[in-house]
Amino acid sequence: MTAGRDKSEDATTEVDAVADAVADAEADAEADAQAGCVVAPAAHREPAAGEQAAKTDPAEPDGAADGAVSRRFSTQVMFSGRTGKIVAAVLLVVLLAVGAGGVLWYRGAHVPDGVAYRVFDTEVSTQELDDQLLTLKALYGVAAPKEEPRLDGFRRDMAKASAASMILDRAAVDMGVAVADRQATDVLTRFMAESYGEGQAGRDQFVQALAQAGTSEAKVLGEIKRQLTVRELFTRVSAGVTVSDEDLRAAFDERRDQLSTPELRELQNIVVRSRSEADQVAAELAAGASFEALAQQRSLDGATKAQGGNLGLVAARQLERAYADAAFGAPVGSVFGPVQSQFGFNVGKVVRSQPPAAAEFDKVKDQFRQVLVAERATAQWRTFMSDKLKDADVVYADAYQPADPDALPAPPGSAPAPGTAPAPGTAPGPDVPPVPGPAPGGTPPAAPVPGDQPIAPR
Repeated sequence: MTAGRDKSEDATTEVDAVADAVADAEADAEADAQAGCVVAPAAHREPAAGEQAAKTDPAEPDGAADGAVSRRFSTQVMFSGRTGKIVAAVLLVVLLAVGAGGVLWYRGAHVPDGVAYRVFDTEVSTQELDDQLLTLKALYGVAAPKEEPRLDGFRRDMAKASAASMILDRAAVDMGVAVADRQATDVLTRFMAESYGEGQAGRDQFVQALAQAGTSEAKVLGEIKRQLTVRELFTRVSAGVTVSDEDLRAAFDERRDQLSTPELRELQNIVVRSRSEADQVAAELAAGASFEALAQQRSLDGATKAQGGNLGLVAARQLERAYADAAFGAPVGSVFGPVQSQFGFNVGKVVRSQPPAAAEFDKVKDQFRQVLVAERATAQWRTFMSDKLKDADVVYADAYQPADPDALPAPPGSAPAPGTAPAPGTAPGPDVPPVPGPAPGGTPPAAPVPGDQPIAPR
């Protein structure tokens, strides 16, 4: 991640500001599913140089570095096309900061010993939940909370999310939704070729990595098939959702201020490890040194140094607060900093400024309509899932009983923990390998757009 933003999202147009502003306006909805979402990108990261890959030891501490397989899977979370983004957003559920074996599974009185819950006359054992967690750990690099009450909350949320996955499986069968084995196999084959190389050598490396992480190719394939099935189920459930021209115009008038484009600034940035290095960079710039040359020579940001540290056009809300204050408080053409961020010490330069612009209906209406359709599809999916949960009448062991069994699965806390994976059940676009995980049951925030998450300079 750079100091500015993901370059694939161009924040220079009013169209980009539409989804951004809507996401801000829907903050209350986001609170329903604050766990690791999409992007998920903010919760996943590649270990820094010198960090150790995650161990398969179930006693791993919170925040342990992801394993090789989890890093490969997590960095593949990309969604092709608007439909893929909407589906991925709507299907997110709990991201449980969980571990694998070694968690103490308590027994309850409402189901036999060793059973976590019962649904549709099927009893799911605590060992089966343990096995699910091993797969989650291998694919996402999640770490188990050690302390109570987080561990207790996790146990209950995990059981509920697992039950929701079985309920969705039954719903798919009832509605005649099926995915061919070949379709899931093709997705997995493409993923292995892209991540490990083509041919038998790549497959062998992939299978070996999974075995070391405690899971198997068959389990991964099963999760991929489940996600493809859930994606099709969502399509069926939300079919026919539309937004009329009248509703579109009314919503635009109501949210006009939120849809406007804020001031954008094109920035260059150099990040170094220490303040003394940053002071030296600032001194050399003051003496007339080329910013581009210093960035190429000194910056730690591999994503931007080759471009002279250029971050492109960014909004203040896309940056860490301290860096944003300095960058947007400096005159155009001037150098600012050093500013400390979580990635080091930054010296920046303001290249140019683009003034704010009011939203124009004709320019934003097409994407804004998609945002409203996504909101309505989300609501329809939530209603569908709520009804299915209530009708299923899940029976939990005492230690796994959720506070509200009929409510949609919810995150165990208000923010994702270190090592948190993208929420289970993510259903990506058709051309991108999905990330396996338990099937979904809750409602997440809208699809990610520029400015959704603060982006730290580095």
